[in-house]
Amino acid sequence: MAVQTDNVGFDNAEATFDEVLAAELINSLPQASAALANLTVIPMGTYTERIPVLSALPTAQFLTADQEIKPKSATAWKNVMLQAEEIAVIVPISENVIADSSIDVVSRTTSLIVQEFGRVLDAAVFFGTGAPTSFPAGGIYGAALSQGTVVPGTAAIADDLNTMFGQVEALGHDVTDVFADRALRTALRGQKDGNGAPIYVPTEGDPNVGYIYGVPTAYPLGWDKSKATAIALDDSCAILGLRSDVKTKILTEANITGFGSLAERDSIAIRATMRVAFCLADPVSILNDTPLLPISALQPVTP
Repeated sequence: MAVQTDNVGFDNAEATFDEVLAAELINSLPQASAALANLTVIPMGTYTERIPVLSALPTAQFLTADQEIKPKSATAWKNVMLQAEEIAVIVPISENVIADSSIDVVSRTTSLIVQEFGRVLDAAVFFGTGAPTSFPAGGIYGAALSQGTVVPGTAAIADDLNTMFGQVEALGHDVTDVFADRALRTALRGQKDGNGAPIYVPTEGDPNVGYIYGVPTAYPLGWDKSKATAIALDDSCAILGLRSDVKTKILTEANITGFGSLAERDSIAIRATMRVAFCLADPVSILNDTPLLPISALQPVTP
């Protein structure tokens, strides 16, 4: 378990005492996990679960004569494994800060913990950063790199994105989601496709979601822009298992390693945990039975 060794005390909570603190800041909601919000999520009833994935499609054909024996066919399935892993943190907070603050410090801290859990999960899912061994090595980007479905970035960003989409489509799948570095929006604003339509269309009221070539696009907090500018995929191949959503508990009497006794230091602590699994599956497509994941990544422009 990760432990926050410093608490929220007077020396690092000055802003919470400001009587004219902007309501917009108080009410703003931190961004959560782009992976959980957009990829396939399966509730898990146990620590591990096997998910059946289609590996062979049935085949059919026209008959060439009356009363001809009908051809036989079958489907095939394979299992992929989901194993729930825990994300956790403890954040101590001074009781004096809670009493004297102009905002709900506990609620605000809890929402920031949720945001941090989202960052940690997205970094692991998309790039394998800090991921447990049960997650695919290198995450979604690592899978695209290992199977060769990556596009080297050039100055022609619109063409690069079209090529990235095309790699997924060549595998017999449609691009259902795009995930990208926030800076990609800057490069795309004002650019048009061959029909004069804008390539990038922001979503009104939500800066964290937009559309590229008509496909929903999200901007994960845990993005590694040194590896990829964008990732396109068919979300049927990326499966998250949710064993338990974020759970919090207020601690009042605990002794915390690296901090000491909460009671002696006039503090409480928020303990937060989440259990989630992740795997990649390569379901066959009616248009292409190549056992490759419907994933493509656009790499940054090489200096």
